[in-house]
Amino acid sequence: MMSFQKNMTENEQNKIQIPPLDIMLVGVTGAGKSTTINALLGDNAAKIGYGVYPETKEIKAYKLNDYIRLWDTPGLGDSPEEDERHLKKISSYLNRPFMKDGIRYGNLIDIVLFVIDGSRRDLGVTYSLLNDTIFKNIESNKVLFAINQADMAMKGHHWDDSSAKPDETLSVFLDNQIDSVKRRIEEVIHQEIRRPMCYSASNKYNIDCLVNYVLENYSGQRKTVSSSATSDSSSRNLTSSYQSSNDDSIGDVIGNVVAAPLNGVAWGLEKVADFFDWLSLL
Repeated sequence: MMSFQKNMTENEQNKIQIPPLDIMLVGVTGAGKSTTINALLGDNAAKIGYGVYPETKEIKAYKLNDYIRLWDTPGLGDSPEEDERHLKKISSYLNRPFMKDGIRYGNLIDIVLFVIDGSRRDLGVTYSLLNDTIFKNIESNKVLFAINQADMAMKGHHWDDSSAKPDETLSVFLDNQIDSVKRRIEEVIHQEIRRPMCYSASNKYNIDCLVNYVLENYSGQRKTVSSSATSDSSSRNLTSSYQSSNDDSIGDVIGNVVAAPLNGVAWGLEKVADFFDWLSLL
């Protein structure tokens, strides 16, 4: 099975008003976020964690192509203390502005793709995280759901290894599971959601359809100019480092970092950290 085709059609490109489309993958530990990114990229760009040893500790960006960027996040649900730290990071990115030419075009993250572990029957942690955190930081129409590990939905039974896809029995089970997850999420958050899709990152089943699923269900209301948008020099601070086109020169950003301590040590350290975060996206 091929990884997602990096050369998008003109119609798909036109759906993305200001590239790249920033998709943040969120989910509990073991749901398969890093595995999903690896499958989409076709290599081992994201380290994979197994069992209770998650690899992703920080939020990292991966360029799928010129139009789509993926954001991997730490796994949730390990402990209240870890969740609190990770959710603060996730929330900061969900509220982070996207700047271009000194103008703010909404927030950086366009879509949250909540990855659900299809092999688990108890999804209580997943549902509580959605209600308590995700939907408090991003509009509901920007959250999509995908059920991973379709091959293990019936404990590995009825999965056809030769064709790397479910047999008829498992296909029916997965279809019912999608409806069940949709219904349960809507009961918890009291909002209607788009119907989730099902895939297996490890077997690359439906992985080629995953980004298409996002594009098809993408509202298109991405990065519009906010009412507070301004093009004066005061707005061109380090928030512009999160834009995809990198219009500011390295010298401009370094200048902001050097001047940072003049505004307070804590603020300065935060901007220095943001500077290295920006460098990682180049």
